[in-house]
Amino acid sequence: MYKVVFLDLCGTLVKENTTFDFFNRMILPKQPLLFKFIWRMKFAQVITKLLSMVSIKYDLTKIFCLYMMKGYSISELKDLSENYVKTLNWRHDVLKKVNLLVESGYTPVIVSASLSFIVESVSQHLGIAKFQCSTPELYDGMFTGHLLTDLQGRKVDIIRAENASKSLFFTDNLDDINCKPNIHYFIAISRIKNVSYWRRHKVITYVV
Repeated sequence: MYKVVFLDLCGTLVKENTTFDFFNRMILPKQPLLFKFIWRMKFAQVITKLLSMVSIKYDLTKIFCLYMMKGYSISELKDLSENYVKTLNWRHDVLKKVNLLVESGYTPVIVSASLSFIVESVSQHLGIAKFQCSTPELYDGMFTGHLLTDLQGRKVDIIRAENASKSLFFTDNLDDINCKPNIHYFIAISRIKNVSYWRRHKVITYVV
């Protein structure tokens, strides 16, 4: 029997949104003053929010962050992410539950829309061999500022491909509800404001 526990990263294993937090801590301080001003005035964030209110999915915030990483080598990004992982705020209560599942025969798989160099560093830190994530586009070993593959909204494809005989999924991501029909036990790691959403969808909820 192949048993899998799928693990979202941001907000689930750690408290941070790792893509934006990594940008804030490791990339933004090295940017020109103009870009720092644009970010801190939240122009991209406000536009993204306004577009989402009219059902337009165009994440200008993410696009801005990725563009600011353009020109970094993948080795530089990996080195930065290794240092970044040491600063993360882990959800130790969730990790304890994962460890118990591993001891009972479950294979842990991190499934995250975060960037590959971040997820790889997290996986190494936790001793988790399997992970799926968004892949940066590279040219001559340098990040182009674009994604080759974006896992946002596509986690269900990964889950189906694993073909587990028994599966659990820990996530705080509201968009991951589309994975529920393909999971035996779907568990929401939820803040209080989202509890009603998960309960409407008849999801087991663990409030943090």
